Amino acid sequence: PKAGLAPAQEKTLDKTPYTRHPSRFKPPQPRRATFKGHAMQLHPLAPADFDAIEAILLQYGDDHSVLNMAELDGYFTALVSSPAQVDVAEWFPAIWGGQNPEWDNMDEAQAFLDLCVRHMNTLAAQLATDAQAFKARFDDTEHQGQVVTLAEEWCFGYVRGVAIANWPPLPAVQAGQLERI
Repeated sequence: PKAGLAPAQEKTLDKTPYTRHPSRFKPPQPRRATFKGHAMQLHPLAPADFDAIEAILLQYGDDHSVLNMAELDGYFTALVSSPAQVDVAEWFPAIWGGQNPEWDNMDEAQAFLDLCVRHMNTLAAQLATDAQAFKARFDDTEHQGQVVTLAEEWCFGYVRGVAIANWPPLPAVQAGQLERI
């Protein structure tokens, strides 16, 4: 399933090691406090930061990973708008489909995590202070000479984030409406 995890990996997102080689790697820890309930240091990402995230996703990703910045933005938006805080030990490996990649070096892993936390903090601040002005990071493409906005990847990310955050089920009416979509 594209939006969630590989079926074999869905059951493995508990408190067990999250790596292919657990003895050699522990998930990096954020250098600053993450979103909910903590003082946030806001340093919105620059275009070069978004490019760096895209490059890391492409380098280490696979068919079960978050594919691009649009999907990661949707994923983080679900996490920061979740009714419950999700620990880094849960949300970080889920970016990669349930298992952290074999990083070339820990500095690279830490830099990626720091960029992720900065973006999550920015999203949380936007939603908390001016939700009406929130703007998702959709992809654009050109089709028949027209720019077309693609929301699909962002939505896949949001659904992945909802699954990781264990949101409660929707009421029957809304679930039925969502199912039709």
